[in-house]
Amino acid sequence: MQTEKIKSEIIDLFVDKDPAIFDFDLSKCLDLYFKIINYKLKDQSTEDLRNLYSSMAKSLEEIFENSSITQELTDKLCKNYEGFIKKIYFILLENNKIKTDIQVEKSKHAVMVYLASLNKINKHSNDSNNEDINNPNLTVRVEKKQNTELSETTNAENHKRLYPNSLSFGKYKYFHEIEPKYINTKYEYLIKAYILKNEQSHENPLKSMKDRLMSTEFTIGASLIIIDFLNLDLSEILEENIRYTKNFMQYIENEKKRYANNSEKFVPLSFTQIDLLKEKIESGFVEEIILKTDCRLRILGEGGSGKTTTLQNLIYKDCINWIENRDSAKIPVLIILSNISANETIIHYISKKLTINTEYVEELMELNELTLYIDGLNEIAGNNSRSNKILEIKSILSRFPIINLIITDRYEFDSYQNNVFNLPTFIVEKLNTNQQIEFVNKYCATSDIHHSNVLQTLKNKTNIHDLLLKPLILARSIEIIRVENDLPELESEIIERFIDIMLRREKDEKNDTLLNINNFKNLLCKTANQIFKQYSSNRSIRETEFNQILVDSCNQLGIEQYYASHTLKLGFELEILLKNGDMVNFYHESYFNFFCSLYLDKFI
Repeated sequence: MQTEKIKSEIIDLFVDKDPAIFDFDLSKCLDLYFKIINYKLKDQSTEDLRNLYSSMAKSLEEIFENSSITQELTDKLCKNYEGFIKKIYFILLENNKIKTDIQVEKSKHAVMVYLASLNKINKHSNDSNNEDINNPNLTVRVEKKQNTELSETTNAENHKRLYPNSLSFGKYKYFHEIEPKYINTKYEYLIKAYILKNEQSHENPLKSMKDRLMSTEFTIGASLIIIDFLNLDLSEILEENIRYTKNFMQYIENEKKRYANNSEKFVPLSFTQIDLLKEKIESGFVEEIILKTDCRLRILGEGGSGKTTTLQNLIYKDCINWIENRDSAKIPVLIILSNISANETIIHYISKKLTINTEYVEELMELNELTLYIDGLNEIAGNNSRSNKILEIKSILSRFPIINLIITDRYEFDSYQNNVFNLPTFIVEKLNTNQQIEFVNKYCATSDIHHSNVLQTLKNKTNIHDLLLKPLILARSIEIIRVENDLPELESEIIERFIDIMLRREKDEKNDTLLNINNFKNLLCKTANQIFKQYSSNRSIRETEFNQILVDSCNQLGIEQYYASHTLKLGFELEILLKNGDMVNFYHESYFNFFCSLYLDKFI
């Protein structure tokens, strides 16, 4: 939601209205308006307001961003007025701004009851007959009344009602019933917004464009009048509780975009639980397993078995869910352990990713608003660093006992799988025949080669049948068959042939005159070897350090230094290298292992 654009359009809607009605800071109240919409109540079951954000956001976006002023959208905005008022009430309630004697009974749900409660929140003065004084002025006596002088040091804003007690909303069903004394006042907006809300419970006649604009004006106008009345309390709450108003939309959109392409080709994998202490062994697809384990589990698998792509697909779906269900969905965070330095904590890594401070991260975790996808326990370099990260993950599981958390690790080929986290543990199964066919169909969907040709070639490679049941190798093999109509029978050769195909395509189709395939491979194999010597794994290192290794390799091989930056850039484009923030590593451990082996062949 482009709040600044919507805000500007709404201000234009009211700019020529009666200044006596809109005698407050529209811009400030609109800022609070959007914060209220975004606010995440602690009790998500409260008055079933979970879908209020998505519903209101859609109406506001279409009406003010896309100028789509349909009756369906304006009616929905009017209907949501009731939910919006209730949300204001519950925001104030959970922040101790509503006294016990004016709280709404849970059995009562009509918006009038909530308005009556909001009407009593601010302090007010009574005259000698105990009647309400509306709109009192400082040090001014009301005619023929006693004991009504207010202290000069008292803030007048704390001594008024939202509307007089004599105003009963329930008596109005149509605009023509409104008494003249309320016309051209703030009360007119409150009454008309109430009538428009009630219209949604009956058969609503078709409205003209003018009437639809009027409906929008009175509904938003009434909302802003209420916000202005509660301005001090709402400002205090929404400034202090920033965790509820922080807008993660840009982060969510970026993550969704990052994994959209992979999601199109994703094939659901099968998982089997391993636990010698359980009589029944669970199995199924990851979405089923998440439900059975309350999204707290460990995934084991061989390199290239689909652990990371499974997490990425879950994150993609989480992002869509967050956009559609802002009030109830959790924020997904992928934590690539190889990207975290030895001295950096997981919580600090999350804070950088979400661009918030660590205290805020812990608050989100305490409120169970995050889903943590912790990828690659096996890729942590150094025994001490690995031990520290394991201890930190165990601490997170202990401190936040209901937080959603999935950990991936390499499957060790022995009879005992050490379960240090005491989490349900599942192994990624190899692709079955149907999954392999689905995989080929998805990868050939945009190709001119028929999927049956690829399937036949794969079927003929009986010597590497098991190898072709690994998603990474299968994906690379499909590309090789599409280009060469054949396939080598060693994993290292499949990786190399695939990389060569991408490099040739880059040189031929994009006319990359700077690309020297031999230099590119030599520089990366020397870099992989240097990283292996230092960390013994596909460790992420800073981009400046990665580039310096490439420069040093250029000098050692007698290659001009501009090849270093070109190799880095091309590595990112071809997804041979992966950049995450200012950290760089090889896209997959299989690539890293290949380039390490290539170094041994070429330089040892």
